[in-house]
Amino acid sequence: MNDTTFFKNTLLSAFIIMASIPVCYSTYVVAFSGLKGSGKTTLATAVASRLNATHLCWSSFRETSKEPKNIPDWYKRGADFNEFENNDFKKILLELKQGNTVKHSVTGEILRPTGIIIVEAPLGNGHLETRYLLDKVIYLDIDPKDAFIRQIKRDKGKEAVDKELKYFSSTLEPLFTKYMRQKIKSIGDFSVDASLSTEQQVKLVLQYLFGKQISKL
Repeated sequence: MNDTTFFKNTLLSAFIIMASIPVCYSTYVVAFSGLKGSGKTTLATAVASRLNATHLCWSSFRETSKEPKNIPDWYKRGADFNEFENNDFKKILLELKQGNTVKHSVTGEILRPTGIIIVEAPLGNGHLETRYLLDKVIYLDIDPKDAFIRQIKRDKGKEAVDKELKYFSSTLEPLFTKYMRQKIKSIGDFSVDASLSTEQQVKLVLQYLFGKQISKL
């Protein structure tokens, strides 16, 4: 099967999944979880484009959300994922899941309830306040150090990497490996290697979501 046929069959399979959505909800939500710098936005955007799906990003509510200011202190307190509060994300996702068109509270974008909704939810099923809204959670797997380097280059520039890595290695690396990688990955439904190309990642995701239906077409 070539890529063109694969993606055409994927779109047909999306309608099969949409037909099986419970009556109480009108959409099927696929979430991408993972560390900052793992490539969630790139992958989620690509998948949403392929499926003509609405895309909702957790970080787009940065102005109205709350999260621990000091991650090491958060870890010492017990690493409760629910200290990451994003009520606007939750409210808007619920509206979309119920089949309602809604306005993004920060960007003003009009979001429509496509049959499949693609969201970036970094904490995945670890966030109890939103996990009931997520039908599938796909973890984007990357070494925490590599993700941190990507994040620093993106936010502060290449020149800041060496300095920031010293802090990461001494303070953040054990925390990120144990809680932000192992735990979130273990409670997800599927994981994708972040070192693969975006096209390879997209194909793996679509095969995971629609593989059984595709094989029957």
